[in-house]
Amino acid sequence: MRILILVLLLLLVGCAVGSSGTGFMGYPDDRTRRIEEKHPEVDRSLYGAAIMTPVESATYDQYLRAKQEGRIVHEEKRGAFVYYATEREVPTPPAPETSRSFAAPFYTVTERFRAPLEGR
Repeated sequence: MRILILVLLLLLVGCAVGSSGTGFMGYPDDRTRRIEEKHPEVDRSLYGAAIMTPVESATYDQYLRAKQEGRIVHEEKRGAFVYYATEREVPTPPAPETSRSFAAPFYTVTERFRAPLEGR
């Protein structure tokens, strides 16, 4: 019985610790996601390029403007905040002439934001 209780406690603690590291869109809010983390096969000349930004602060007016312009690709409400994401295309730098890999002319960067809902 003690072992069962110990196992349950360990599971509860492990779940609580694991879930705290997951942020908006499944990636920690304070981290930049780099292209090689999602696509390790990408040409090395692109290593280090950001494909997802850390969550940045925004105003409710900025959120409304992005929403009215149809630029929001993902959003979720959390407590007193709305988290939202927009995307933009970034030109791919030319691959070195020695590279045999094909690189698309653009890649997408997801920009993440958090705005207070107080302006409703």
